[in-house]
Amino acid sequence: LVFFDHTCPYGKYYLQRLQDLHRRFSAKSIDFLLVSSGRAATNPAAMAAFTRQQQLSMPYLADLTGQARSQLKATRVPEAFVLKPEKGMFTLVYRGAIDDNPQSAGDVNHAFLAEALVSLLNNKKPAVNQTRPAGCLIK
Repeated sequence: LVFFDHTCPYGKYYLQRLQDLHRRFSAKSIDFLLVSSGRAATNPAAMAAFTRQQQLSMPYLADLTGQARSQLKATRVPEAFVLKPEKGMFTLVYRGAIDDNPQSAGDVNHAFLAEALVSLLNNKKPAVNQTRPAGCLIK
């Protein structure tokens, strides 16, 4: 689950990387959701238009009540949360940045989200389970 805002410049930096991650991991039965919370969530028509224009391959949902943001304590967009289903509940496996270089995909040294997903698939804990996300504050 990634808190996302299509009006935030960081969302634009990460959109293609998120699409690539979705393609890579959906084949391995990992679901991706983009969740908009705050101001951007109040305009579902703009979110739907963005989804069509960008041909998003994953759902882009509005957290109209802010409940998801509150429960996960999300503060920025984009901010990733990896949740593992266990015994009818979800365990938080990773939260934070997608990677360590918002501006340049080619200069990424640590792909935190991808590494956490690989660990999840291997039934292991990620080496890094929390990082500070870079991005726009959720308003």
